[in-house]
Amino acid sequence: MVSHQDGFDLFGVKLNAITVDQRESDQIRLNKVREQLQIKQRQANNIIAIDKESRIEQIRTISTLTTEIKRTKAEIELLMAFTSCRQQLKEVCSELEILENKQQKLIQQQQSQQQVVNEEKQKLTLQQEKVTQLNMHFSQLKEYQSSAHSLLEAHNLPTKNFSIMPNLTLALTEEVLLKYSDNLRKKAASRTAITEGIHDFVREQVLENDDEIMHSFVVEDVLAHAFGQLQSRYQGLDDEFDILRKHFIEHKHSIHSIINELKNNREMVRQFEQSINRAFSGVSINDLIQVEASIKVEPRFNDLVAEIEHLDAHSDQKASEQFIDRLKAFSQKFFPDGKAALLTMEQIVSGVAYRVKKQGKNGWENKSQSTSTIMLINLKLVEILLGRLRNSACTTHFPLIIDEGASVDSSQFDWLLPNLKQAGFRVLSASTNSASSEIIFKFGQHFRLDAMRTATPYHPARTIAFTGMPDCFYSKGSLLDREQLDMF
Repeated sequence: MVSHQDGFDLFGVKLNAITVDQRESDQIRLNKVREQLQIKQRQANNIIAIDKESRIEQIRTISTLTTEIKRTKAEIELLMAFTSCRQQLKEVCSELEILENKQQKLIQQQQSQQQVVNEEKQKLTLQQEKVTQLNMHFSQLKEYQSSAHSLLEAHNLPTKNFSIMPNLTLALTEEVLLKYSDNLRKKAASRTAITEGIHDFVREQVLENDDEIMHSFVVEDVLAHAFGQLQSRYQGLDDEFDILRKHFIEHKHSIHSIINELKNNREMVRQFEQSINRAFSGVSINDLIQVEASIKVEPRFNDLVAEIEHLDAHSDQKASEQFIDRLKAFSQKFFPDGKAALLTMEQIVSGVAYRVKKQGKNGWENKSQSTSTIMLINLKLVEILLGRLRNSACTTHFPLIIDEGASVDSSQFDWLLPNLKQAGFRVLSASTNSASSEIIFKFGQHFRLDAMRTATPYHPARTIAFTGMPDCFYSKGSLLDREQLDMF
């Protein structure tokens, strides 16, 4: 006999295990047998009763019992099937419980494995993030390397085989790279400024020029040599500055005298203009009741004198750039090619302009007048200027020549001739056109220079033979005739 959990095996026969709780008592078994006996007794009584019934009733009863027997068999079969199914259900439930236990174990294993998987996924995610950060850092380092390489090449610095080992403890960050890049740019800018300064010293002939010092990139040895030259040249610079300062002061004093002379010349022109206008006061020409003259001064001279007014010749300060520019323009105008020369009034005075007042008008007019009016104003100006040459203690006569007098309106001479005669001038006029008898009468003498010609001139261009005899409206030897010929 072999015992196990579900029962016993005895010579190949399996016996189910019965617990003490499942065993029935004798009284219970007796009660069950009595119940079965009662059932059998009732069935026997029913059969006896059937025997006492009629034939038809027996057949009906038999039929009913047959049906009930069939139904009972079916129920018995169903109970047997139920018992089998119940046994199968028990077995299936047992198997299901086993499978559920296995499933629970598997679920627990799956949960533990899932937890492991989740942990591994988290580790994988962290590793992937680290890889991404490392890739980004590597890309940034490559950009830093490229930037540093470009900066080193741009400033002619080596990119490999360094004479000084790199600082391996230095943090490779963007701030550090920007800091060193900025320092490198400042160093390059300072070097460029120093190189340009050296070039300026060479252009100013402070340093000697050679083949290497004027290059765009000057090596350190050449720069050191240039600094040595500058140091030797500037050692006695203070003494030279003192000498130059003395020369500068002396030059300023000489310039001060020249400035005073220029101011005096400009004031002389202004006073001369005022004297002319005083002489013009009270003069009336045609419909003009007042005339004023304005002497035009060369603009460069005017600007120079205006700038001089604001220049302190006694200070140690340098003159302004505007003054230097005007002085250069003035020198180029009046002293071309740097040649020394005297500054004359002919160079300073460029012309004369007039402004007039007409009868019936209050304001001054600056617009140009007619040709004859301008000529009369000019004649009055000439009269004033030539009158200043006369000695007031004696009587003098000056010839005054008017070109193309025949083209002037004859009415203008009614004022001009007596006025000039009173001022001590004798008017002569030449004209290529034929003079009218009215003009000849007002002048008094008319000489026709081309009335006679000769076939044997002293020069081929001089064929005119002038007899010296004029045409006139006066008797020969009269007072008017003598007045006209006094000047000759």
